[in-house]
Amino acid sequence: MKSPDYVYKYRCWDDEHHRRIITHGEIYFTSAASFNDPFDCSIPIQYTLMSKEEMLKYFKNTNGYSNQEIESLIASLIKSGEENINNIQREHNKDQIEYIRNKLGIFSVSEINNNILMWSHYSDSHEGFCVEFDAIKLGKYFSYFSEKNDFQIERHPAIYRESFPNLISEYDNNPIIKQLTTKASDWEYEKEVRYIIRNKRDMDLNNVDRLHFLENGIITRIILGCQMELKYKIEIAKILRSKYQQIDLLQAKKCENSFELKFEKWDY
Repeated sequence: MKSPDYVYKYRCWDDEHHRRIITHGEIYFTSAASFNDPFDCSIPIQYTLMSKEEMLKYFKNTNGYSNQEIESLIASLIKSGEENINNIQREHNKDQIEYIRNKLGIFSVSEINNNILMWSHYSDSHEGFCVEFDAIKLGKYFSYFSEKNDFQIERHPAIYRESFPNLISEYDNNPIIKQLTTKASDWEYEKEVRYIIRNKRDMDLNNVDRLHFLENGIITRIILGCQMELKYKIEIAKILRSKYQQIDLLQAKKCENSFELKFEKWDY
């Protein structure tokens, strides 16, 4: 599947942190602990569905376990009954969720800019704004940053499922990434893409690690919500005029004869 040329972030102008994406070119790699979906990033690894070989492969690919711990864990799992395996599984999945929340960060964007529900949920009931990024330039920026620093940033599209997958047998490469990107099919309308950051030395991420400032040219357009107040539109226009004259400003409007949004250039 071809990667999109542009990706989008829905934001609220009332939120001072959201405003900083315009005022400072600032983005934030969020911890999964703050997501609004209780299943997000917490799909369990199901040991009862795994062979010994799959267990070995999984624990070798899971950060934080020594070889001795892996051998001991597998031996105890094999000797345990199903009830004990489920108890161990719950404890390890709890540890895995903490690992994901503390050591990984996610910057979520969408492939679409005209979804009515997303404007309602993430852009203050259409009173907020939507940021358009040049996906190619954004990817190059993250690649360059990864080469020069102790962090790795990777791009992964969300995967939508009707039921929990067996993360080990279905995904050979990295089950942790699949935990981070597999979501219930209810969310498929969002067409989400996730940029995931981790420390190459497997250290916890602090707020400074999660905060990034984009180069000029990565943000290409700002779309104003169809119900945004005029004073906020003028405020955004002034910021763009003084800092980012190459960024286009668009106004979202309701289509008269359909459940759709249209965008018109807003001269500033």
